[in-house]
Amino acid sequence: MTTRYVLDTSTCIKIIRDHPVVSRPLIDGFTVGTVAMSVMTFGELRVSAERSARTSEWDALVDAQLVAIPAMDLTDDVAAHYGEIRAHLARTCQITGTNDLWIGAHTRSVGATLMTSNVRGFMRIPDLRVENWASPDTLKGHAHAVHANPTHALSPTFALV
Repeated sequence: MTTRYVLDTSTCIKIIRDHPVVSRPLIDGFTVGTVAMSVMTFGELRVSAERSARTSEWDALVDAQLVAIPAMDLTDDVAAHYGEIRAHLARTCQITGTNDLWIGAHTRSVGATLMTSNVRGFMRIPDLRVENWASPDTLKGHAHAVHANPTHALSPTFALV
């Protein structure tokens, strides 16, 4: 089955906390295998669990989530996307967090859409499709999407869709 959506850490945490705006579309509209997370997101969830006052409870919740939303392994293709994106951002003097950069590269490499509430943080990554399931537009049934300008390779130009 093809991965259509990759969930970032903020989205996974909202699901763990059973945020209904984020959880309902996953429960109602998607089958296992079309939604995944990057192994980097899985690592960030483990950090959250370790830092929590309720580590064992968080560990159990993360493990339960991993059954429905598998973590994708890093591949050579992901590394190639990461290198291309990071070099572009360095040339254009833009900064993006290292883990976000890996999550974005992972998502872009599989041709999926990244689901995040941190749209602004991922907008610097060229040709990355981003949606915010937790936006006010979602409540009206329309996801807030941001797409890189597909006509220019490595273009930092984005348009709201």
